[in-house]
Amino acid sequence: MPVCFTFIGWHNCGKTTVAEKVVKALVKGGYSVGVIKSTKHTSLAPNPEGSDSRRFKAAGASSVALACPDQLIVFDRNKRFGLEYLAFQLFPEADIVVGEGFKNDPDAFKIEVARKEISTELLVDRVPNVVALVSDFGAGRENWFHIDDIDELVKFIERTFLDARDLEPRVEMFGDHGKVRLKHFIRNALKGVLFGFISSLRNTQGIKALEIRIKK
Repeated sequence: MPVCFTFIGWHNCGKTTVAEKVVKALVKGGYSVGVIKSTKHTSLAPNPEGSDSRRFKAAGASSVALACPDQLIVFDRNKRFGLEYLAFQLFPEADIVVGEGFKNDPDAFKIEVARKEISTELLVDRVPNVVALVSDFGAGRENWFHIDDIDELVKFIERTFLDARDLEPRVEMFGDHGKVRLKHFIRNALKGVLFGFISSLRNTQGIKALEIRIKK
C-alpha cells in the first residue's frame, strides 16, 4: 500500500505546477510515484494534448488516473472513493501516490497551495488533515513552505510520509464506509494469521503481498 497525500487549493492557485515539480523531485530521488487527480468536469477525453494527465506522465509518474464525478479514466464508474482507497486499488506497487483535489476527503492528508492574489481565505482553516501550507506569502504557520522552495517541501514529504512507512506492518482494511483504522497490534496479528494460513496452501511459496476481499 503506497503512502499518499493530496494538494488542495483554490482554482488557479498553482496546485498542478507544485504537484508536478514534487513528482519530478520524488522520481529523481528513486521513488515510484502515482498520481490521482480529482476534477468536477465530466465526460472528459482520456489524455488530450496539453492535459494535466500528460504533464504528470511527462514529470515521470509511473501511473496517472483522473477521477471525475461521472467516471475514472480507467473508464469505470466512480463511486466517490477516497484517495487512499483509489491508491490501494489502482497503484498498490507505487511508493507514494500524489493526489490533486480531494479536499473534502476526511481521511486524506492534504498540502494546501495558496497565492495571495487568488486565495482570499485559506482552506487549512476549513478542511481537516492539512499538514502543510505552500504559498507565495508568509503565513506564519507551522510547516509553511515558499511556493518556489520545492526542495524543502520534498524533504518534509519524505520525513512525514516515507521515512516512517516501514515502522508499521503494511496492512490496510477498507469497509463499506471507508478506511478501517487498525492499531499496531491488530496489524501484526492480521499479518501473522493470514500469512500463516496461506503458507499451508499449495503454490503459495514466495508470496509477499495479499489482497483479500470479503463480502458478508
